[in-house]
Amino acid sequence: MKHRTFGLAVCAGALLALLSAVSGDAHAQSAVITGKVTGRGSEPLGGATVLIEGLGIAAGTAQSGTYTLTVPADKAKGQTVTLRARYIGYQAGTKQITLTPGTQTQDFELKFDPMTLDVVVVTGTAGGTELKKVPFAVSQVDRSQLQEAPAVSALGSLEGKVAGVRLIDASGAPGGEPIIRLRSATALTSKSACTSQPCPSTNVSGPLIIVDGTITRHGLADINSQDIDRVELVKGAAASSLYGSDAANGVIQIFTKRGDKLADGRLAVTVRNEYGQSVRPKVIPVSLAHPYVVDTIGTYTDQFGGPLDLPSIKPRGIADVPYTAYNRPVYDAQTALLTHGAFYTNYISIGQRRANTNYNVSFENTKQDGVLRLLQGYNRQNFRLNVDQQLTPRMDLSVGGFFGKSTNNKVAEGPGAPFFAVTFIEPYINLFAPNPDGTPYAAVIPHQLPNAANPLYTLANEHLTTDRTRITGYAKATYRIFDWLSLEGNYNYDEESSNFTDETPKNFLNASGVPTTGQLVKIDSAGRTFNTGVTLTSTRNLNLGGVRIRNTTKAAYIYEDQTARSLGDTGKAFTVVATPEFNAVDFSTLSPFSHNLTIRNKNYYVVSNFDINDRYILDGLVRWDCGRPTGPRGCVPASRRSMRRSPTWEASSPRSRSVTPRSGRRTRASSSSEPTSTSCRASRSITPTPGRTPPTRSSWCPSRPPPATDTSGRTRRRCSGGPTSCRWA
Repeated sequence: MKHRTFGLAVCAGALLALLSAVSGDAHAQSAVITGKVTGRGSEPLGGATVLIEGLGIAAGTAQSGTYTLTVPADKAKGQTVTLRARYIGYQAGTKQITLTPGTQTQDFELKFDPMTLDVVVVTGTAGGTELKKVPFAVSQVDRSQLQEAPAVSALGSLEGKVAGVRLIDASGAPGGEPIIRLRSATALTSKSACTSQPCPSTNVSGPLIIVDGTITRHGLADINSQDIDRVELVKGAAASSLYGSDAANGVIQIFTKRGDKLADGRLAVTVRNEYGQSVRPKVIPVSLAHPYVVDTIGTYTDQFGGPLDLPSIKPRGIADVPYTAYNRPVYDAQTALLTHGAFYTNYISIGQRRANTNYNVSFENTKQDGVLRLLQGYNRQNFRLNVDQQLTPRMDLSVGGFFGKSTNNKVAEGPGAPFFAVTFIEPYINLFAPNPDGTPYAAVIPHQLPNAANPLYTLANEHLTTDRTRITGYAKATYRIFDWLSLEGNYNYDEESSNFTDETPKNFLNASGVPTTGQLVKIDSAGRTFNTGVTLTSTRNLNLGGVRIRNTTKAAYIYEDQTARSLGDTGKAFTVVATPEFNAVDFSTLSPFSHNLTIRNKNYYVVSNFDINDRYILDGLVRWDCGRPTGPRGCVPASRRSMRRSPTWEASSPRSRSVTPRSGRRTRASSSSEPTSTSCRASRSITPTPGRTPPTRSSWCPSRPPPATDTSGRTRRRCSGGPTSCRWA
């Protein structure tokens, strides 16, 4: 009996303990929000983002459009929060919900947004901001628009998609990239889109280009256009105030694919193969008659009837004798030079989003033969990897890398180049005729006009190649200190190197058939850029007497270090045939040269944005930067301070918010104070050319007065204003 009583007591105690635990769990139960996001025709929107504003809690929808959000018990205190759903091409949907323990269902049916007014941009703003709420001009082109007609160059698809933007292909050569013009004749060109030969690295001014947070100075010729997820472009003073004088010509920010927009659990594999041919759209008209003196059987003679190897022009100078007369053959020099060069692209991309991880990896092989015979054209391979990982509920990590390699067999441009010389070839000249020794493409041009030369002989014997390598890497970590405060750190690295060779062999024949001694030019150039920074971002939602205020404030520090260097040599007389090396040229003709450039920038800025009642937008920025930290005291006082003030007012009725496009009046004003300047940069050039004195310090910045000496005894060259104004020599 006693044992039975004891057993009942134990069971009762265990039951009470279990009930207490269940009661405690119920009291500390989390809030779970589930639902489904659909679009037009109740179509499930996989890959949409659903987030709770102010708590930093977000989730992506599965391919079926469903989502689940879990709010910890310590954050579910019965407060009212805003639940927002976003998807590309649709208006964002919002709902006011109360966070209470338990499960609740919230479905969204998003409305199609053909004006893309709700698209979120990050360029030039304190944080992700809807395009309609940005108080200055920002243009965005997304992946769907870029892939309508994929281009070989990264920005080749921008034509006709951004207002006021015009793309011009400077040379038309395979492997080149277009020049960008924004609303005027001012050319905003990337660093490698130069037209001189050889093309040096980091030598052309242009807009500030940012790829996945990496400030790049080496152009976009290596970037695969099919890797791009979206492009944001800022024009005007707003870009300069936030990014400094480097952005005086605008900012182009490129974001590559990383799998974050895929439906949860979905594996996306993209394979694309493209093939085509390049053709000449038209032929340059040429005369098919000549003004030369001929006899009765068509032999060229002088004015007295004597035979001539070279024709003589008639006194009247009228071209009235057809080249086809007397059964003489006529040749088309343009058809002989140009061909239907093939181009093809092989591309594969694999991306996935699963739970706390998303990634995208891609590889591309592209080949362009061009339209010139005998050239190997342009060949490029590149590889890219992007990975995002949520390490903890409060910490995210993003890493990525890019490797590109290209070979470009090209041709000289300007006077003497094949495109130039072919316009001086007369129709009776056969470019395929052999030389007297039997080698192909006769170098001698009968009746040689000025600048006339056989372009096929030049293409077959002069070799111009550029081998280029590009390596890029980045890492970014974000830690959410509080629900409203996050800390972000990043490190980005970009490096490129190119080897240029121009070889004209020994015994190369000129247009008169005279052998030359040949020439060899080799230039090795390289550039390296890295930027690192720390950003503190605060996002607060306030309700002051019925006035809803959303404030986003960002404070940031950015440091950038870039170097450019080149080393080359020129030799003008080979002593040995078939040996394209400098030890095979006459040493007295060697002209070595080198160049080094180093630029360092650091800046601080604070930008704050106020969204009042979803109707009034106030934006302000203060920025300070210095061109180069030097000496024990850091930067000299000649630094740059920038301010931006951008108020926006929008008047619209609440009913118009559900109408697309939005109706109402909108007033926008933006001003920025940003001094302009010309900057001296720390550089040194050494060119021991025969008969030439190497450059001295006074030639580094010839437009400025002689350098001054400060109290530390250092020689200082100072150009007024500008981020690169403090330069020690």
